[in-house]
Amino acid sequence: MLLFEEEMGRPVQPGDMLNEGGLESAVNRPHNLMLYEGVRSAPVLAATLAYGIATAHAFRDGNKRVSFSAGAMLLDLNDMAIVAPAELCFGVWVSLAKKQMGLSFLTKFFVEYSKPIQDLQNEDNIATYLELFGALAEPT
Repeated sequence: MLLFEEEMGRPVQPGDMLNEGGLESAVNRPHNLMLYEGVRSAPVLAATLAYGIATAHAFRDGNKRVSFSAGAMLLDLNDMAIVAPAELCFGVWVSLAKKQMGLSFLTKFFVEYSKPIQDLQNEDNIATYLELFGALAEPT
């Protein structure tokens, strides 16, 4: 809910939440992967979280932005970042929203484009929140 408020620039209002159970399930997916399947890869867990949020359609608006932000935040908590051109990230999230790709594709994207922050001192392709959120806010 806090990510939604941050991304939308306002508090959650009546009618914003469409699927609270789906959001709760999405947020619990990475924990369940760790607990029951022993997954410890931050990019895999971030992809699982982002995919769950994007496909839950928990909010009337902002699902792509919240999904990207949640995945990026999980990476950041593990000292990693998505390193990809903003246009590529935009295309991935639009495809995700249109159900043109699944979890396995998003997982490959996160694994390929997630790098340790310490290795990114001279990286030009860091997908920043500011670059993406304007694009992700546009209707698809």
